[in-house]
Amino acid sequence: MKPFGLGNKEALRCKNMWTLGLALWMFDRDRQPIVDWLNAKFAKAPELAEANIAALNAGHAYGETVEIGGVHRHHVAPAPAEPGLYRTVTGAESLALGLVAGAKLAGLQMFFGGYPITPASALLHHLSRLKEFGITTFQAEDEIAAICSAIGASYAGQLGITSSSGPGIALKTEALGLAIMTELPLIVVNSQRGGRLPAFRPRPSNPTSTRRSTAATRMLRCRSSPRARQPTHLNARSRRCVSPRAT
Repeated sequence: MKPFGLGNKEALRCKNMWTLGLALWMFDRDRQPIVDWLNAKFAKAPELAEANIAALNAGHAYGETVEIGGVHRHHVAPAPAEPGLYRTVTGAESLALGLVAGAKLAGLQMFFGGYPITPASALLHHLSRLKEFGITTFQAEDEIAAICSAIGASYAGQLGITSSSGPGIALKTEALGLAIMTELPLIVVNSQRGGRLPAFRPRPSNPTSTRRSTAATRMLRCRSSPRARQPTHLNARSRRCVSPRAT
């Protein structure tokens, strides 16, 4: 990056383009669309575009010239698709549509109480656009208020739903016990954050990794659950990751 006059911070950011160039070589993909995108994105800073393109080409050249053990080039052909109109749907949008359909089939009004947290916020965003189906969405002031509002809606005869992720689910555990003790139906959407499940330590490249806590919370439930805990392969260390306290 020295020929482009970038500082250490800007030069370090180009490393992702180097990795992308290597990935493009591995899967026999054309670099030109990426080059065009970089030129358009950094149109007002051409030196940044040139630096990132150089890193992209360097990663591609590395794959061509270095014999990487166990790594072979693969060509992925375009997937066959029937002619027609297609729609891109995310997981959160699909879940929102599924919840709406379920409420309609059950003949119930739906109430969704949530608090913004990545990556569960998208569900609240999508449901807030579907009010014509008789859906009430509520952005609460915190995680506890979100789940308690859903429990109140369930008590009033509606379909109570809440969602969160990682530490937000931990904050909801006491209210989960309330729903269990009162035997009120409640749907809790637990959106797992990124990161490999077996990893105990969050990596610098993925600071939102919650290790095994998402899976452990789902399996072990909350402390006030009257039912016996299910057998699990998670060891004592992973159990300590799950706590009603926010970490």
